[in-house]
Amino acid sequence: MTWTLRKLVAVGGLAGLCLALFVIIPMPLVLLFGPFMATPVCAFLFPMMFILSGRIVPEKGSVFLLSTIMGLAGLALPLLGPPGFVGKLLVLWAFAAVIEAFEFLMKRSLPSAILAGFFGAISVTLVFYYLAVIFSIPGPLVGLIKLMLILGVIEGAIGGLAAHYIYEKIKDRSVVKSFRD
Repeated sequence: MTWTLRKLVAVGGLAGLCLALFVIIPMPLVLLFGPFMATPVCAFLFPMMFILSGRIVPEKGSVFLLSTIMGLAGLALPLLGPPGFVGKLLVLWAFAAVIEAFEFLMKRSLPSAILAGFFGAISVTLVFYYLAVIFSIPGPLVGLIKLMLILGVIEGAIGGLAAHYIYEKIKDRSVVKSFRD
């Protein structure tokens, strides 16, 4: 299979949809309660949307391209850190790499979706931890990162499961079929 303009536009549209979901749903939690209150919501949404997008446009690198577009478009937003924080791209690329690996090695099966969400959450948490060490973030916040790991692996696996079942419902639609050809 090869990349076409239609697939590139679809990945861009899915990146826009992901960004819109991350602005509409977790952003009020960040503004009202602080940055770590959106973690449970994002731990579910990230794997679900990234795995679903990778299955809708089944090309190698589609999730990586989606994360790059989403990261660059979201630089001005307080998602995954303060506005303008380029570490967002590291987080998104780490997550995308894990999802790409599991989805292509395990042929887009139910276990691949669950494991991609599970290990994707671990990769994101490790990147956050190393960024906290590099930028000397205070100790209590590092403790919250450990809590993020526990929440992330559970909700990441659930997000992968949700993505698999959503894709099973929509895979026979003509729009989704057109991206597989």
